[in-house]
Amino acid sequence: MAVQWRSVRPMVVPSVVSCIAVAMGCERSGPRTYKVQGKVTYSDGSPMTAGTVDFELVDPIAYKGHPVNAAGGIAPDGTYYLSTEKDGDGAWPGRHRAIVSDMIPDLEFGERWQPTIDPRYRSYEESGLEFEVQAQEVNQIDIQVRRPAR
Repeated sequence: MAVQWRSVRPMVVPSVVSCIAVAMGCERSGPRTYKVQGKVTYSDGSPMTAGTVDFELVDPIAYKGHPVNAAGGIAPDGTYYLSTEKDGDGAWPGRHRAIVSDMIPDLEFGERWQPTIDPRYRSYEESGLEFEVQAQEVNQIDIQVRRPAR
């Protein structure tokens, strides 16, 4: 028995549109974010004065298999605030691995850039930085990094 498309279309089209709308809605909004702030310092206690901090949710199943990141710039006093979707909104709760990157300054012709942190902090696999973002109003997560070997 062949099914006529005209007889099926009134039932299929609204169902397909509903599924797409639900899927799009789920992808645009995830769990509630919680504020994450902290200070990035070197092992001697002095602040890292520029760069970025990035957190990646370890369990990607929470977002349909895609990594979830939160990032923030490092201020001159070493402080940072993470953002996921809006400025300063924080990160999703759960275990995160983190990277720290230093900034490459504007260089004059012929100058060489000197990194300010050990290069391992630029890789999630090598940084060794893992933190738990709790479902609480503010998470204070301070990060300590090492300077590059000279």
